[in-house]
Amino acid sequence: MRIFLIVISGVFIGLVSCSVQKNYAKKWIRNSDTIHILVLNTERVSKNCSDYRRLDSSNDMHQALITEDCFMIGEINDSDFCKSYYNQLISSLKQYPIVRVYGEGQIGDFFNKNNKSFIFNLAQVEIEEFLSLYEDDAQFDTLVYYQCFNLNNLGLYSWFEVTEPNQTERAMTIVYSDYIIKDKIDGGFRYNIFTTDVDYVHSKKRISVQDIEKVSVMSAQQNASYIFDYVMNQCIAQDLYGRKIKMKYLSYKLGKKKISKAYTQRFVNLSTDL
Repeated sequence: MRIFLIVISGVFIGLVSCSVQKNYAKKWIRNSDTIHILVLNTERVSKNCSDYRRLDSSNDMHQALITEDCFMIGEINDSDFCKSYYNQLISSLKQYPIVRVYGEGQIGDFFNKNNKSFIFNLAQVEIEEFLSLYEDDAQFDTLVYYQCFNLNNLGLYSWFEVTEPNQTERAMTIVYSDYIIKDKIDGGFRYNIFTTDVDYVHSKKRISVQDIEKVSVMSAQQNASYIFDYVMNQCIAQDLYGRKIKMKYLSYKLGKKKISKAYTQRFVNLSTDL
């Protein structure tokens, strides 16, 4: 009984702590002074064509799929891609409340502010084209049938160096995010009851060079969300420091204007977690 009560108490405290933190986050968004954010760009994008890293070359069925070359990332112009990605990131971040966003042409204006401020330096961008394996199986009578396809993947990875210029005692933090799209398979096994033949009927929607722009836009929008969430969580953690609250990493949903737990939808902190 005592163990049961301890568990219930722990859950209750966790729920109360999360509720307190969410309520504080809502007040912070409504009442906080403007947060100033400077975003710096990179000049080049790393390209990686590791098509078959996820396929097992010792597997005969997998080996038969290793027949294609990368066909998308060779079309990327570094300067144009980085400029478009950066502009979309700035534009998306400006949609969030209580933040004022500065680009590289406004560095002087940014450093004239004494308010709460952050610098997000886009230190590295990598775009990768690779294959992953799609496998399906089904059993009819006593036989198991297998089918596999290689799927084209396009991944965009971003690394940011984060500093707070008015908090010189805090070390720089490095955060990371990724955004990946791939071919889509729609189909399955079909069993002919008259002939007992089994076929795999499917359609494949393949990604193409045109999807590079889609990945760029979606990744920039995702990173804008992650940047705002990072700033929000840092500010809340500093304001609530010393209170007996079990901190959760929160996310602000711009469209719904709702705050919830971020779970995996957040930056990966490569330095020290919040």
